Amino acid sequence: MTSLRGDGPLVQVKVKVVDNADAVLRAAEERQHMDSEEQWTVLSGAAESHIDGSASGALSSSRTFSLLSRLGLCRTPCLDLGIAEEWYSTAPNKKEDKLVSVSLEVVGGLDLHIPPPSKRNKRLPSHEAIELVADKCRVGSIPPPAMPMPQLTYNTYDTQSWSESSVLNGGEMTEEDQQALKRQKRAKEVYGTRWADKVDAIRKQSPHGRRKGWQLRCVIVKSGDDCRQELMAVQLIRSFQDIFHEAKLPLWLRPYDVLVTSNRTALIEFIPDALSIHTIKHRSRPGTSLSQHFFDKFRKGTPECATAQRNFVESMAAYSLICYFLQIKDRHNSNLMLDDDGHIIHIDFGFMLSNSPGGVNFECAPFKLTREFLEVMDSNSEGKASELFDYFKVLCIKGFLASRKHSDRILLLCEMMLKSGFPCFKTAERSLKSLTKRFQLNLPEEQCVQFVLGLISDSLDAWRTRQYDYYQRVLNGIL
Repeated sequence: MTSLRGDGPLVQVKVKVVDNADAVLRAAEERQHMDSEEQWTVLSGAAESHIDGSASGALSSSRTFSLLSRLGLCRTPCLDLGIAEEWYSTAPNKKEDKLVSVSLEVVGGLDLHIPPPSKRNKRLPSHEAIELVADKCRVGSIPPPAMPMPQLTYNTYDTQSWSESSVLNGGEMTEEDQQALKRQKRAKEVYGTRWADKVDAIRKQSPHGRRKGWQLRCVIVKSGDDCRQELMAVQLIRSFQDIFHEAKLPLWLRPYDVLVTSNRTALIEFIPDALSIHTIKHRSRPGTSLSQHFFDKFRKGTPECATAQRNFVESMAAYSLICYFLQIKDRHNSNLMLDDDGHIIHIDFGFMLSNSPGGVNFECAPFKLTREFLEVMDSNSEGKASELFDYFKVLCIKGFLASRKHSDRILLLCEMMLKSGFPCFKTAERSLKSLTKRFQLNLPEEQCVQFVLGLISDSLDAWRTRQYDYYQRVLNGIL
């Protein structure tokens, strides 16, 4: 991973090889039961006394990259490579002394540990928070809610794929494998028929299906809100997408097409093979959380699950930055979607910049980062460190700095529409000044890192975010 300023290392990868590595490798080649000739060739090619440099510089060498990818079992340089030594120590056909030691450390005084949350967003259990509000309002007590949230238990899953366990058991499926496959089947059935299958079925029935250029498009007809603001929000998201792409960051966004037909109506592109989190929970078994559905569908410990988790983190980091910069509100589970590949997608941008539901800025956290999202990243409501959560932090930092560098693109578009009469510009100049302030243009990059970590800390299972979800559940039945 390159440095924040583009010069000098941010993360150092140290690969140390013992002095007599060549002699050991030559002796190992004579053995009959070698694991892989390619493995020893890579090691002998990288057998230097010491390799020390930035991760991007070290990984630029094809031999060193092969060595790290072989030892670290990780394609993303910014993830933890600490398992490399453990893997090599358990590798077959080795001597007791280690030939290679790999370590990864952050330099430049950068600390990825998030600071404690501010007093405004202090994380408290729900019953304590309700009593605290009751004391401030000088009310004797507030009765417990009539529909308490169910206590969800996280089920542990086996870390072996079905093929691995079936081989170990003579090709027969165990009872745990059968139960896991049943859960996976139920989780996939939640999405129903895939869009490609629907298109094929309709094309066969259509009299024009054989014509060249035949296509099927699905749109949503929306009315009641100022749909011009929806179009502007999508244009801003596309601008952020271009910024991330130019910076070569793996941040993932899904802007959709909006065709405005009047100030109150529009045709909006339908996102195929994606469901809102509310719909997923509604179609699943009662009490199913997002993380349970996620790991039921992708089978935790499999390559498919690792890819889906990476997709989730990359999209989650991108939309978190969008929600912070544009102050997008009304982020309940009907406005958050999960697609078939594990990406998070935000929709419905009726409240942003300066307006909020009911005119009350209740969702004061920088972005939505609840316990369910953290569990998918192998963390918890307290922000337990994990590779995926650290990856989320790094992506947020890199995305913030890239957006800050090209803030003029975002500010110019908002300034052009300042007098359009959109609800998001009800405070006019003040909303533009607040947007400019959120880019923190006066801070050096080192302080911006701590600022972004503070945003993550303030959003970490924030009390107001949880209470807004509870409010939507009680009032509108949104799970």
